[in-house]
Amino acid sequence: MFAAGDSIVFLSAYRDSIRGIPTQFRVLRPDGSEFQNWTFDMSEDPTSPIILYGAYWYWNLRLPANAPEGVWRYEATLDSRTTTHEFRVGTESLAIADPRGLIGSWFDPATSGQGLEIQWLNDTTLLVYFYGHRDNGSNLFLLGTRDGPLEYGTPLDIELYTTTGGRFNNFDPDRIQRAGWGTLSLTFESCERAVAELSGEDGEQSLILVRLGRTTGLDCD
Repeated sequence: MFAAGDSIVFLSAYRDSIRGIPTQFRVLRPDGSEFQNWTFDMSEDPTSPIILYGAYWYWNLRLPANAPEGVWRYEATLDSRTTTHEFRVGTESLAIADPRGLIGSWFDPATSGQGLEIQWLNDTTLLVYFYGHRDNGSNLFLLGTRDGPLEYGTPLDIELYTTTGGRFNNFDPDRIQRAGWGTLSLTFESCERAVAELSGEDGEQSLILVRLGRTTGLDCD
C-alpha cells in the first residue's frame, strides 16, 4: 500500500528473453486512465547478451501529490501477452454500512466469462461463489464463506473449496465432499468495484471486479 507522493519501484522479471522483442509497460489509475507508459527492449542494456535465460529490470516512478486513492494497475505486454499487478494507493478504511448492498454478480471486463457471485447469509457472514475454468477447458466452481465486519479497502481472506460427489438424479447431500482449493483475497474499493486475488491448485490470478448485477433497492451505504 502506498501514499500519494511516494516513489515506487516497478520490477519485471524475464525468462528466456531475446534482444529485439520489446515490452510495453503502462501504469493505470483506479479509473483506468493512463498515468505512465514506456517501452523496453533488453538491447537497451549494452551489457546484455543476445539471449538471457533469467534477468530482471526495474524502473522508479513517483506518484503525484494528488494521486487518487484506490487500486492502481501495472501492466507489462510482451509478445501479445499482458501480465498485470495491482497495488493500492491510500490508507483510508471505511465501514460498509449495509453489506447486503454487495449482493450480486461481479466480473472483470478484461476477462469476461468468469467472476464471482456474492451473497449474505446474515449480518456478518459472506458467501462467495467463483465461476471459471481450468486450463483444460473444464468448468471450475469454487465456494467459500467469511465471518466478520467489513470495511472498504481492507482485504478479506477467504478459504475456497471445490465440491464432488453430487449427481443430477437421486441427489444425496450426504455424499457431497468439499476439498480445499486455495484462497481468495477480496477487497471492496466501493459498492461498485472490488479486487479479487485467487491463489490455489490451478494457479494465481488477479481480477478487477465491477458490478454485473445487483439487488434493486439495496445500497451499501
